[in-house]
Order: sequence, then structure tokens, then C-alpha cells
Amino acid sequence: EAVAVSLRRLDRVIEAVGTTRAVRSVEIAPLSAGRVVDSRLSQGAEVKARSLLLALDSVIEEADVVEAKARLEEASRALQRSDSLKQSSGMSQATIDSLKAQVKIARAELERANKRLDDRFLRAPFAGFISFSDIETGSRVKAGEVVAVLDDLSGVLVEFSVPEDLFGTLQTGNQLKASAASFPGREFAGTIDAIDTRVDTASRSFKVRGFIANTDRALPAGMFMHVSIAVDEREALVVPEEALVIDEGQP
Repeated sequence: EAVAVSLRRLDRVIEAVGTTRAVRSVEIAPLSAGRVVDSRLSQGAEVKARSLLLALDSVIEEADVVEAKARLEEASRALQRSDSLKQSSGMSQATIDSLKAQVKIARAELERANKRLDDRFLRAPFAGFISFSDIETGSRVKAGEVVAVLDDLSGVLVEFSVPEDLFGTLQTGNQLKASAASFPGREFAGTIDAIDTRVDTASRSFKVRGFIANTDRALPAGMFMHVSIAVDEREALVVPEEALVIDEGQP
């Protein structure tokens, strides 16, 4: 059986395995304890940036804001009266300075009250998907308790390890292809986003992070993926593999 030798472009392919993670991910946790009065931690639906996720009872905080506003208004009126009385009654500068300080203190108290009230409402810092959550209306949550995880799945990162002898071969921006068992026959295209500057002394490998656009939100976080990167493209003469003969371990 005869076959003609052919000229073909060949790529050196680097293969690795990695796990996906969201391009941005944050744990949603309240800064104060309380009872949930409104829960919008709906799973599977994409939430918009700054949309309300969880609301805690805020009767006391609202009352504190009203009180702080009243104190600020009272201090401001007292300072305004001092301006009109300064010429007629000879009010001392020390008294006026004290009234100005009272206005600043009242304004700071109002800002603190508004911050405590705002902390009773948890909002999405960016658009993304909410993980499973058991928090329902009426539940009590503690300060710092993680109630859900918000993932930005507009893109996914794949981190994998590569042998150290390839350290100078890969560069940021190199194209990569990835596949997953959950999507047979489908190939995801991406690029190398970052290359670690350290080589692990135990495994003699370094970490590489790839970015894959996830416009259709098909890829979740935590999925196992097979990654291949083509490098050192060149032209070579090729023959069928069946034509090779192994003699003492050498082709």
C-alpha cells in the first residue's frame, strides 16, 4: 500500500484539565442581625446590579433616622438664631463655635443612622445569578451569616496547571479551546488571561488562567473542563502513522 508524503501545518498542542469559576463572585451576608421581611433570593433568575435581594426589619433604624433629622434641624435653627443675636446681644464667639459643633455632631449622627438603615437592605453589587438559598421571609439571620452567593457568569475563568518546561512557551492572549462532558460535541473558545509568576516546587508546574466568554450562560461555576492550547505552528512533511516502525523504542 503506497501513500504520497504530504506537506501539512502542524500545531504543538498542550493539554490540561481545570475547573470553571465565575469571573466575579461574592458572598451575600448582612452586616447586622434581624428578621427577614422580604426575600428575593430566587434561584435560576439573573438579577440586575443594585436590585434588592433581602430586606430585614428596620422599624428601629427608621425611627433613629427621624430622631437624627430632628436633632439636626434643631441644632441648625439654634445656629441660625445665633447669627441674628450676635450683633444685638453680644453673643460670644465660643458659644457660636459650640453651636456649629452641635450641628456637625447632629449631621454625623444622621449619617450614621442612614448607614444603619441602609445596612438592613442587601442589594446585588453587580448583575449575576443567585445560588441556592434557604432563607425565606420570617427567617432570622445573624450578622455576617452568608445567605447566598452571587456569581457573574457573563464569563468564566478556567485555572489549570502546566509543566514548568513550557513556562516560556505560553503567553497571555494565546487562544485556547475547552470542552466539557456535559456538552458533547461543543467546543468553547477562549484566551489565556493570566500566567502565574511562581512555579510550584513540589509538582514542578505553574498555574495558568484562561477566560471564556459565556454569553449564553451555558457554563456554570465549578465545572470540570478539558483545555487544549495550540502553540509552535509549523509546516512539516507527514506520513501515515501506520508507516512508522518502532526499532528499540525509536520510530
